[in-house]
Amino acid sequence: MIIPGRCRNILFRELKEDPYLIKRIPCNDIKNFLDIGAAYGITSIQAKLNHTDMKVVAIEPDIRSYNDLRQNVDNLYIYTYNLALGNGEEFYLAKERKTPLCNRFVPKTDTSATFKSKSYTLSQLVDITKVDKNNLWIKVDTEGAERYLFDASSRDILESAKIIVMEGHGNDDVGPLDDLIKLLNDNNLDKTHVTVTMRTSSSLMNIKIVRKDYLNFLHSKGILNEIQ
Repeated sequence: MIIPGRCRNILFRELKEDPYLIKRIPCNDIKNFLDIGAAYGITSIQAKLNHTDMKVVAIEPDIRSYNDLRQNVDNLYIYTYNLALGNGEEFYLAKERKTPLCNRFVPKTDTSATFKSKSYTLSQLVDITKVDKNNLWIKVDTEGAERYLFDASSRDILESAKIIVMEGHGNDDVGPLDDLIKLLNDNNLDKTHVTVTMRTSSSLMNIKIVRKDYLNFLHSKGILNEIQ
């Protein structure tokens, strides 16, 4: 498996801590997994190995990471797309970071013309990848682009998704983390979902959003009792 050495500790820690609930959800209980910001594919691979009948779709905008992703998931029946979550504009690499896991794509043409990707709304990504929005598990780690989940055209997908798990980022390019918290609150997802947030630093937050009827089912099985 291709994983640059400087990224291994981060990715292996995710495997151990299970931030996206992959090891805690009953096997094959959800039929579609949309991995937005898949990087080298370790989360997609974990999802496929734990839920062998689930359709796993991996989306990664950085062509360098994407090429490694394709090799890593070869023959695992994981569908890959070199796309970005966004507003439909062409997105450009904002700046080089210490690790490609933290690369950020933004709609600014004065950044990097070398690395760019077409961006799509969540609604468009669901159409392109042909995942079932009514039986959907969404994972997002996009270094700030998670804000684009909340466009008006994607509202019904968020309301239908069984699980949405993401990292929330705040930084100079995308604005303070409070902006994302406001987006969560303004979208009234509390009517259909239970949302749990945990701020791990001044600029990083783990967010778990579970549809209420599905969470009640999980609670009946003694699963995810920590999500109230």
